[in-house]
Amino acid sequence: MEHASIPTVSVLIPAFNAASFLERAVPSALNQTLRPSEIIIVDDASTDTTLTLARDLSRDHSSIRVVALPRNGGPAIARNAAIDAATGEWLAILDADDAYDLDHLERLCLIATQHRADIVLSNFCYFDPDSKARGSTGIPQEGLSRVVDRYEYVANARPYLDHQDWGLLKPMLKAAFVRARSISYPIYSRHGEDFLMMLDCLLADGRVIVSPAPTYLYTHRGSGWSRTTVDYRAVANHSAALTRDPRVAHDHEMVRLLNSRVSAIKRLSGEYKGRTLLENRAFSDLLLQSFTDFYIARATTRFALRRLRRLWSGA
Repeated sequence: MEHASIPTVSVLIPAFNAASFLERAVPSALNQTLRPSEIIIVDDASTDTTLTLARDLSRDHSSIRVVALPRNGGPAIARNAAIDAATGEWLAILDADDAYDLDHLERLCLIATQHRADIVLSNFCYFDPDSKARGSTGIPQEGLSRVVDRYEYVANARPYLDHQDWGLLKPMLKAAFVRARSISYPIYSRHGEDFLMMLDCLLADGRVIVSPAPTYLYTHRGSGWSRTTVDYRAVANHSAALTRDPRVAHDHEMVRLLNSRVSAIKRLSGEYKGRTLLENRAFSDLLLQSFTDFYIARATTRFALRRLRRLWSGA
C-alpha cells in the first residue's frame, strides 16, 4: 500500500475471564504487518485477572485502550462497547481466545480497497494453542476474494455442509457503514451473534467480500481455551425468529434458507446435548429428553447404532 492509502484499523477484543490467553491475542494484533491504529480491550466484568492484565498491557503499549464494563453482558454487549469507543476507519474483530496471522489486517485492507467493501469476512483455520498445530480451514481456500449476497451467505451459514458454518467467519467492518445504518451486535444473543450481525449488514445492502485466505486462527473449542458459551437451541430460535422479520418474511427464498439453517442447528443441538449426557453418564436424563426432543432422540439412536457396530466388528 502507498502511504496515503493506508487505512486506520481498530482491533476490538471482547474479553471475559481471558487472563490465561489474552497475552497471545494481543501480540498477534500488535505485530501485524499493517499495524492497527489502536487495540481496544473490553473487559466484560471478568472474575479473574483479565482487567489487571489488560491495563498492564495498555501501560506497555500506547495503542492499547481498555474499557471496563460494570457488569457482565456477554460478547455482543462487549463488542458494541468496543465499536462505540473505536476511532478507526475499519473495525476488526478478534475474540480473546483467538489470534491473527501476521498479515491478517494488511490482507483484509487490500481486499476492502480492491472491492470497495463494507465488510470483509476472513477465512480461518483451526488452531491448537498448546501444540501450535494448525488444523483444517473453515471454508475452501480455492479462488479469489469475491462479493457474496445475502442468499449465498445464509445458504452457507449452517452446519452439516462440506465446509464450516459461515457464521464463524470473523468480520472487518467499515466503521462509517455500521454507524450510518445503526447496526450493532444483538444484545439478546450470547452465541451466534456474528451471524445475526452479518445478516443485518446484508439486509442493509452492505457490500460483503469473503477472503479465502485462512488468516484468522480460530482456537479449537476442544482445546479447553475457549470461553464460548454454547447454546445451540437459542441460536436456532434466533434464526427462526428472523423468518418473521418484516425485512425477510415476504422473501420466500430467504425464509427457506433460514428454515434450513434452523433444522441443521437443531440437529447439532440434539447431538451436542446427547453427547454431553452420555459423557456424564446421565442415562435417565438422556432417555427422558429423547422422548421430548426429536433431535436428541435421533442423535441417541445414531450413538447407539455406532456403538453396536463397534461391538459387532470387535466380536
